Parts: sequence; structure tokens; C-alpha cells
Amino acid sequence: MKAVTVASAGQPFVVSTVDAPGAATPGKVLVRVKAVSLNAADYKTAKFGFPGWSWPHIPGLDFAGTVIGVGEGVSKWREGDDVFGWVPHDGPQGSFAEIILAPALGLTRKPAELSFTDAAALPVAAGTAYYALNKAGAHSGHTVVVLGGSSGVGCFAIQLAVLRGCKVIATASTEKESLVMGLGATHFIDYTKGGIQDKVMALTAGKGADVVIDVIGGNSANEALGLVKLCGQIAFITGFPNFANYQPFSKGISAHEILLGLFHKSEELAASLEEIGNHLASLVVQGKLKTTAQPPISINDLPAALVKMSQGHTTGKIVASL
Repeated sequence: MKAVTVASAGQPFVVSTVDAPGAATPGKVLVRVKAVSLNAADYKTAKFGFPGWSWPHIPGLDFAGTVIGVGEGVSKWREGDDVFGWVPHDGPQGSFAEIILAPALGLTRKPAELSFTDAAALPVAAGTAYYALNKAGAHSGHTVVVLGGSSGVGCFAIQLAVLRGCKVIATASTEKESLVMGLGATHFIDYTKGGIQDKVMALTAGKGADVVIDVIGGNSANEALGLVKLCGQIAFITGFPNFANYQPFSKGISAHEILLGLFHKSEELAASLEEIGNHLASLVVQGKLKTTAQPPISINDLPAALVKMSQGHTTGKIVASL
């Protein structure tokens, strides 16, 4: 079968012909993949790898496809079922292949009205945005700042916050203003021009935001500390800030580390992925949520797309049809 592979940690992504998985193993299903989508974790984890990886490694998390085999102990799924979900980032192999093994627990049944490409765009990015807003308790009347509004997670976070009745302030570069405003953001801040904290304070009458969703990490995470109001909430998608310059007992903030990747390590959490997937799929089918998926590329274009994504030159979700 055809797959995207990386020979060893830090090596380039290439399209290869590899052996397909055999029969489905206990607790897993064999899936003929119809579409996959890219996430930042795909190129970030490939730099170093994980002890549980097999080499050459097939990267990838998100997928949508059709079940073609069912392992022992799996009762929910049957051959012919259309599903979508994601595979653990630290498992032996990922999703960028024509046939994969995926954990049966945590999969979501794909509605007939939902395309495979839109389904593949949802699991990690939309799931992370949904989880972050839940953890931060975002609700109607709140002001939510999304740092990294044009990213895959950011695009979903804007829309899901708006659906909750929140006012959204989103940051992105100049050329992406129309995208984030089109997704429902109330205000746009061009991060390339600086002064984010001053602008957020001006837009919130000097109070700061109820909730900050930081998608970027690093300096952005540090800056998030100054954007939230007293006793506000911050959800960090790519790591905590440096708290060295944060004055303890000064703002009473609640900081949340968002790690959707842990959900497959707990049966209870993994089972909740299906509920999240059903909710997100329903929103797309109803026309309330846009996947922001660009026209699908082919598997042959995936290596170049991963490089482009690592350079910060992409917007929304990149999806490939297999």
C-alpha cells in the first residue's frame, strides 16, 4: 500500500510503498482510509519520535474511512461502517496510509451527509478547540481571545465560541483578517503590528478577557498571562508559559493544559471522543460549523504540505484524499 513515511527521527517525509497491516488485532479495527488531515503534531513529533514507534514510521493522526476488519473484543463496529477519528500519536504507526489499524474505542460513525474530507478535518483540531472551551468554561456573554485564530484549532475555536454566545477577539497576520472575521470573530488583531495586550484591554474596557485560548505557545503563551481578567481562564494548547515573571496571587487565573492526546490512555476519556465527534459532525451537517478544509490534495503532496505547515505558511485545515 502507499503511505507517507519517515525513515528515522528528523528525516524527511517521503511517499513509500509499504506492507499493509494484516488482520485487525484485539480492540482495534482495520480501516481503509479515504481522507486524512494534517496537524502541527505530525511534523513536531516526527523530529524526535517516540519509544513505541516502529521505523520507518507512518506519521499522522486524523483519518476518515471505512471499516474492513474487526478485531477480537470489538462489538460496536462492523465491516462497511464509515468512521472517523484519530490514532494515538505515540502508537506504532499513524494514519497517513491507505489502510490502518485504529483503536475501536473513540471512533465516531460518519453521517452519510458528511463528506470523508470534512470528517477527517474534525478529530484533533476541532476536538481540541471544543475541549479547551469546555475546560475554560466559556459561555454566553464571555469575551474569548483566540491567539492563533487562523490555525486549524484557532478556526474551530472561533466558531465554537461564537456558537456559545461569546464575543471573540482573534489574532492572526494581516492577510488572514478576512478569514477569521468570516468565521464570526467580533474583533481582529494583527499580531505582526504588536501591542496585543493594549488592544485587548481597550476592547474589554481595561478588564481583560474572560477566556484566552493560546494555540501558539512560546512567547504567545507568556503574553496570554497579560490578556486575561481577574480570576479568568487560560487554555494552553501547546504548552504552559514561563511563570517566572508572573506575580503569584495577583490575578487568580486558572491555567489549563490541553492534551487531547491523553484521551486514548483512559477508557473513560477515549469513550468521550465519540460523543465529541458526534456533536462536531452534527454541527457541520447543520451548516453551523465550517471545517475550513482547503481543496483536498493527494497523498503524493502530503510531504510537501507537512514542510509548508512547519514553516507557518498554511491556513485552516489541509486535507488529503486517499
